[in-house]
Amino acid sequence: MKPHSTLGTCLAACLALAAVSAIVRAEDTAAYKIQKIEAALIDSPDITVGNYRKQTKSKAKWLEVDLSFERADRNDKSFSGDVVVNYYILLNNAAVQPDGKPTLLTGSIKHSDIPVGKQLHAAAFVSPQALQKLFGGKIPSTISQAIIDLGATITANSTLAAIFTLKGSVAGDKGWWETQADKMTTTTGLVLEKENTPFAPLSWDYYLPATVSP
Repeated sequence: MKPHSTLGTCLAACLALAAVSAIVRAEDTAAYKIQKIEAALIDSPDITVGNYRKQTKSKAKWLEVDLSFERADRNDKSFSGDVVVNYYILLNNAAVQPDGKPTLLTGSIKHSDIPVGKQLHAAAFVSPQALQKLFGGKIPSTISQAIIDLGATITANSTLAAIFTLKGSVAGDKGWWETQADKMTTTTGLVLEKENTPFAPLSWDYYLPATVSP
């Protein structure tokens, strides 16, 4: 066999493999659709363990983000592989920031074995201590005072599968957190999965569990 024939065969095989891989990725990512994203300020939960019970006079407020989405059965798979939900929380705190810009909180939470279905829910939380720091020592009393906008994306196989915003616009595969990045100050590390909050043992029939690294 001539060398150029062998090279041509290898190239054809590689192109075919790449095409199949692209089709699989497209089918998998097309299976997700974000339906809604909501936020609420909620009290720390009352949890009693044995005789241990300590409370303050006033309960601290957590910021809870509830993402509702669906996963269709595009590949005849009942459960997904690893999927990452990326959160974008734009706080209404420009007035108390030295640079006069609102703070954008970003965080990514991994989920595995997501079933096929509608009205699936994923969650993210921001602690009372983080809110106090970001709002100059006082947590807002209403959600409209706390946030300007919310956004989220879902990535599967490292590919964008879905994108959604509460108020702002989406330009192709870019949300306002990218197209208007110069108008806000981005902070990472403050968006928590439910498993790292006092809400960890609650709402297991509502929220999908996060895949927490050991």
